[in-house]
Amino acid sequence: MKSLWLLTPLGLFALASCAVGSAMPAPEPPDEQSAASDLAPEPPPKKATSTTVAWKGRPGDNVVFQPFAASKSLSDASWGPVLTDIENHLPSKYGTTYRDGDKITHGHETSHGIHADLRNYHNKTGKRANAFYVMNDRSVFVVEPGIRKSAVAAHVPASLRGSRYSLYITGQTAWDDTPLYVWDEWNAYVNGGAVGTDLVKRGMWKYGWRDGVNGQLEFAVYAVAVAMAVEKGDPSYLETNEQFREFLAWNLRRTMEIFREGAVMKDFAWKDQDAYLEKLKTSADAEAWRSFVKKFFGEQFYKEVFLGESGPIDPGPPDAGPPDVGPPDSGPPDVGPPDSGPAGDVDSDRDGIPDVADMCSKTAAGANVWTEGEWIGCAGGQRRDSGPWGGPDGDGDGVSDAKDLCGKTVAGARVWTFGEWAGCAAGQFRDK
Repeated sequence: MKSLWLLTPLGLFALASCAVGSAMPAPEPPDEQSAASDLAPEPPPKKATSTTVAWKGRPGDNVVFQPFAASKSLSDASWGPVLTDIENHLPSKYGTTYRDGDKITHGHETSHGIHADLRNYHNKTGKRANAFYVMNDRSVFVVEPGIRKSAVAAHVPASLRGSRYSLYITGQTAWDDTPLYVWDEWNAYVNGGAVGTDLVKRGMWKYGWRDGVNGQLEFAVYAVAVAMAVEKGDPSYLETNEQFREFLAWNLRRTMEIFREGAVMKDFAWKDQDAYLEKLKTSADAEAWRSFVKKFFGEQFYKEVFLGESGPIDPGPPDAGPPDVGPPDSGPPDVGPPDSGPAGDVDSDRDGIPDVADMCSKTAAGANVWTEGEWIGCAGGQRRDSGPWGGPDGDGDGVSDAKDLCGKTVAGARVWTFGEWAGCAAGQFRDK
């Protein structure tokens, strides 16, 4: 269309000029526009996820341990090396608060004291985290997931709700905002079991029968149930927090190794814990628990850790010769820079929607977002990146270039945000 001219006292005046466009200028945008119409509605609830983990080597091989040296050098003829290790890693300021005549309880309760000191005074994650002392001058820090402890109960099979279930899983409600409280107890039971088996092996156990390793078996079930609750309630955490996954695997291995050693010692052998282990392996209501372990860690992990089956032996190449690695100066394989993947795979805000499709590129971590449609990548209440329509916005009017029918709107003008005049102010002619 040619320019439309008006004759005025000052001469001819060009009202507008468009090569192609509407013969009619845009009417006034509506006076009242609902702000809510510019905000993303709530996405549908997340569906249950099935997290698949790509492990680097065996599950548990990549735990990040933090050095934690002993702060005392005490000794006692009745302690044995394991309890001595635990006692000497409790700072002196706590005195004898956690000691007990029962050496397993002594190790268990002292571990709690060390855990508290670690998380209160040594946490360098910058986030709320729990901490665990795992012997030999090693501690482990794990950031708390975004669930409640009470969510764990639903994932513990009824047949595996042992004597400690009501106290620690449905009880202890003051710790409901700290789901890794369950792991704190778990690790304390494992350390206590390590004390007991160490004393038996050294001929130093003189306290008669007790359930010295049953608690850690029970808590192995609860520790996995924590991961199941996280998969349902905070799946992005489970996918991205490698330390959580690796420590779970590593401590499950340690748990079951100590349990199997202690379960055949006459001082700790018990038909009830044998029956519990059998239910873990076979009871119908524990199938979801077993399926999670097999899916999450792999079938081989389940067989090795919970069934006690030996893993396959790597025989090496048939000719036993060294692998052909090329000349010594061949350098590492050319894999390209870490971000060399296609641009369409980039997801800056880690909401599961690639940047090329994401209408809200700065979504808060863990938020539930739309996975399709006009609000893809947006959480409830978010605005699209460039106003109501999202995308690049050359004239800054709040309507993306892809939707803007008037691409050169004067700054600050009120425009239509929808319909046949989207991006146009009153009196403008459409570009297209």
